[in-house]
Amino acid sequence: MRRELFHALQESCHPVAFTGAGISAPSGIPTFDMQWKGMPVRDFLSREYFSSDPLGFFELFSVMAAWRNQQPNAAHLALARLGLPVITQNVDGLHQKAGSSKVIELHGNAAMLRCRACGHSEDSRLLVGALPEELDRLVYCRVCNSLFDIDVVLYGDPLRDWEQAIAETMQADLLLVIGSSLTTYPANQLPELAEHNGARVIAINKDCERVLEDL
Repeated sequence: MRRELFHALQESCHPVAFTGAGISAPSGIPTFDMQWKGMPVRDFLSREYFSSDPLGFFELFSVMAAWRNQQPNAAHLALARLGLPVITQNVDGLHQKAGSSKVIELHGNAAMLRCRACGHSEDSRLLVGALPEELDRLVYCRVCNSLFDIDVVLYGDPLRDWEQAIAETMQADLLLVIGSSLTTYPANQLPELAEHNGARVIAINKDCERVLEDL
């Protein structure tokens, strides 16, 4: 695989990476198959759940905010070193931390809490380690006391920068699909779109660090 990837990159004029949760797993960030309170975490990441139980939602989000303290691994660093544009489903910001300059975040980023009422924002890490009674205070804007929202795309929300992702995919002559199970619609349509446009598609779903680190 490593030799095939090396030659494919040598022959490519515009390689693009499309990444999912698997690329960040070696950095200690769980995939969205993880359990939360005995249920798949995906069941809690919906706009409906956010609206019905915001404090319960922010209890989970305080755990996600802690992911921002993790460090990029060899796979993130390799993509940055190669200068590849990255389309990612991840919200952890590790591609930017690794040094990638062009990152299209389809599912947003867990970095900030944002007040939709007045525009005030806070670093999401203020929630990390907070007790339930502290969360009850912290999730409200200290300027106008409205409930904070997040920049992460939830089920029921539209994707971010989708047209930009399509445009980048259409330019690619090589698409590296790294650490994605390709189960989330419509992002999972990008590899098929690339193939239909004549690009070569290479999937790397195991040992992302090992495959990419020496490139």
